[in-house]
Formats: sequence, structure tokens, C-alpha cells
Amino acid sequence: MYSEGAAQICVMVNKKEIEMIHCQKCNQQNVPEAQKCSQCGANLLPGAGIKERLGQLGCLVLAGILIPVLALLILPRLAVGNILDNLILMGMTILSIVAGGVFILLGISMAVGKTPVYDRYKRRAERHVDLDPQQAIADYGVAIDLAPEAIAFDLLSARARLYQKQGMIEESKADWRRALENVNHRIAVSKTSDPNLEKQRAAILKRV
Repeated sequence: MYSEGAAQICVMVNKKEIEMIHCQKCNQQNVPEAQKCSQCGANLLPGAGIKERLGQLGCLVLAGILIPVLALLILPRLAVGNILDNLILMGMTILSIVAGGVFILLGISMAVGKTPVYDRYKRRAERHVDLDPQQAIADYGVAIDLAPEAIAFDLLSARARLYQKQGMIEESKADWRRALENVNHRIAVSKTSDPNLEKQRAAILKRV
């Protein structure tokens, strides 16, 4: 399941490049396979923090309130004598209320839900880019194995840039090629034309 990332971690351990995971709470270095900090006991693969969750909740709840309120303030002023137009405005008002509710429910879900495992590895990889690039590369590998296809594209791109920064040109090219295969597959299975996918493809073609 963790094939690529786990293999990279094993290689690093075999090379005796140990104590690479930096605890974000106390900065203690820990061996790659550690789950908790050897000094303070903190989780070495944490999810989203309370501040981040509350920030997301606040933004989405605010949006969920503002959307229907603005609709209720603006749309009635557009009402005319035409019954069909008034029905359309009523439908738009109802949709705005539903959209507001969806935003609020999404905010609550994100606030109380568990952080996906791939996102935990992504977060730790990003934190180790400067602290320990090799650990970041390994964590990106696990995240790529676990992430949905669209997110895996972003992770491959991030790791390719990190490889390039470390002077690992062949590894960087291999990740750009994988990113190209990723976006080509998403374009092939997409039922409608997506300009964003085409932009991603064009950007990758400049690198491979």
C-alpha cells in the first residue's frame, strides 16, 4: 500500500541516514518509522490543527450565511410582473439558501472530520523540504501512493521540483513524466473538456 514511499524510507534507513523526522512540537529528531516523538510523545504524523480547522469552519459558515442573505436582499428587487421571471428568481433564492446550507455543512464536516492519511504525509513532506529533503521525498512518495489522482498530480509536481532542487535531475524528469501520464489519463476519462487539465498538460510538456 505504501510501496514507493516505504521503499524510499527503507533505503534511507539502510544507508544509516536516521533521525530525520523533526518533531514540530519540540524539534527532536526521530527515526523515519517512528509514530510518536521520542522526547515529547507528540504525533509525528499530525493532521490539520485546531486553528486551521476553526479558520476553515469560520470562512465556510460566513459564506453559508452571506450567500442566502445577499440573495434575499437583492433578488426580490429584481422581481417584475412576469410570472415566469418571478418563478426563476424564486428558484434562484431557494438555490442560494440550499448553497448556504451546503457551505455550512461542509465547514462542519471539515472541522470535525479526520485528515486523510495522504494529506498527513503531504503536510509532513512540506515541513521537511528544508529540514530534511530526503525525508520529504519519502513522505511525498507515500502521499502519492495514497492520494486521489488529481491530488497525486500536484504531489508529483512538488516532488519533481524538490528532486530538481537537490540536483537529482533524472528522478525529477521521471516525476514530470508520471505527472504527464496522470493528466493525460484524466483528460482521456473526462466526459467534458476541462481547460484546467489542458493548462496542466501544457505546463508539464514544457518540462519533459
